[in-house]
Amino acid sequence: GTALRHPRELDLFARQQQAGDWLRRPVRASADCRVGILGLGEVGRFVAGAMQAVGYPVAGWSRSAKNIPGLSTHSGAQGLQQLLSGSDILVCALPLTPETRDLLNRRTLSLLPRGAYFINVGRGEQVVEDDLLALLDEGHLAGAALDVLREEPPLPGNKVWVHPKAFVTPHIAAQASADTVARQCLENLRRLRAGEPLLNLVDVARGY
Repeated sequence: GTALRHPRELDLFARQQQAGDWLRRPVRASADCRVGILGLGEVGRFVAGAMQAVGYPVAGWSRSAKNIPGLSTHSGAQGLQQLLSGSDILVCALPLTPETRDLLNRRTLSLLPRGAYFINVGRGEQVVEDDLLALLDEGHLAGAALDVLREEPPLPGNKVWVHPKAFVTPHIAAQASADTVARQCLENLRRLRAGEPLLNLVDVARGY
């Protein structure tokens, strides 16, 4: 839903509501709005499938090469540049590792086409927030939806609280209910006792 804020101009319509304006806008064809996804784990693949289902062209990037049927994929430094330069909406769903910390800064975010929209559901430490806010102020980026921040919660003086082009949510994109978490824990306990493979294991060497 958040990814549609940009092509459907929901922020503009919110301002129109406040002003009491009833004005329609031409609808941007979904096929003309390219979505790029950083990270092709469970979250990234889910986002890719959801956006493809409503007609958006989607490409993905991962640290190592992946072959995912029906999805254009990139990897490595050159692949990252290709993905960013071809993304009108960029969704970050990466894990936090030494390689992804500060990955999205002025240099990399400037590769996005002018007017692109940025969404982060990965980790706040992957984004240099001052660089992101500067690109929003300069008009290079149309807006940003940030579910994760470098400091959570951000201090009262943090500019993200009041920036007109930033939509901030309190790290809820992948928030599960207590019932769901309890069921997963009980299932893994059952598997452990039965000697079966456990679900959702973390690879300590990779960091996620």
